[in-house]
Amino acid sequence: MANYFKPAVSEEAWQEAMQAPASAYAPEAQPADVNGLLEGRCMAITLNLADGAQARIPPECYHAAAAFALFGQPFGFTWADVDLLERRAARIGLQADEEGKRGGEPGDVLVEQLRQESRQMLSMARRIAALLPPREMIRAPGS
Repeated sequence: MANYFKPAVSEEAWQEAMQAPASAYAPEAQPADVNGLLEGRCMAITLNLADGAQARIPPECYHAAAAFALFGQPFGFTWADVDLLERRAARIGLQADEEGKRGGEPGDVLVEQLRQESRQMLSMARRIAALLPPREMIRAPGS
């Protein structure tokens, strides 16, 4: 799959994060409190650390923070989600082609809607993929 979105996290950072002990992912083991603080028109994320210190995540790092926050969570994304969206986008693209072959006029509304939906699904798949560690880094259950 061509990825038009820069990955949120480098492969090296994913490797480091995935080598952390499992307890590091338990909420009780990470007493940091994430607060959204509105500063003008920009949202700032500040971490209140266990030792009383604060760390501010700059806006240019939000995508990386989101990737790490979603990784391994039941509400996060997986490569299976990306695959599903890509397959569905391909099916919708084929449906658009079939509708076009049935005599749809150039600019046919249904055909254009189907093509637009296919493009939107592919875009969503690429945005989700940018939040995931590389496929080859994900271990299959039980391995």
